Amino acid sequence: MDRPDLAVYIANVVGNWVYVEDQLNWIFSILLSLKYGDAKSYWDISLRHEKTNILHYDQLNPLGSQILDTLNSHVPKLDLIERLLNWWNLDEELRKFQDLKIKVRKRAVERNTVAHGLWGTAANDELKDAFILVEKDRSDRMGLIYTCRDFVQISERILELDENLKKFSSELYEKFHLQK
Repeated sequence: MDRPDLAVYIANVVGNWVYVEDQLNWIFSILLSLKYGDAKSYWDISLRHEKTNILHYDQLNPLGSQILDTLNSHVPKLDLIERLLNWWNLDEELRKFQDLKIKVRKRAVERNTVAHGLWGTAANDELKDAFILVEKDRSDRMGLIYTCRDFVQISERILELDENLKKFSSELYEKFHLQK
């Protein structure tokens, strides 16, 4: 890579996507932890690490992260969460999640373009702060130009999505796991 100073922008987009994946695991674990019949949690353990006081979704339901981690794409993860919401007859939550699912798919396209794209740089100084997305099998023409600002905006949209997913998962958790 002849522009490591620009590569950090790609790494930032890819790294921020981990937050989205983590929220999907958290949502799935919450849903997997519901007790059939009364939609309450049956995992009676602390969700916070005793030393760090950090929440751990895998303590909510240890199977949740194991199951979702076997899926290599966000598409089956989203579908699995949607099926669980439907199965539990959580119509209001299902509608909210379906709206979020559209946003996840949009952000995933951006993330995947950045993460899996073939990137090049220009030899001239005019584009010194940009990467060029080379179209596969089309090296005969100029690809899309991404500036540092473009990568920052993609990262910001991913982080905004993460906040929306956090809000959804918090509401879900409070509704079913903080009931007495």
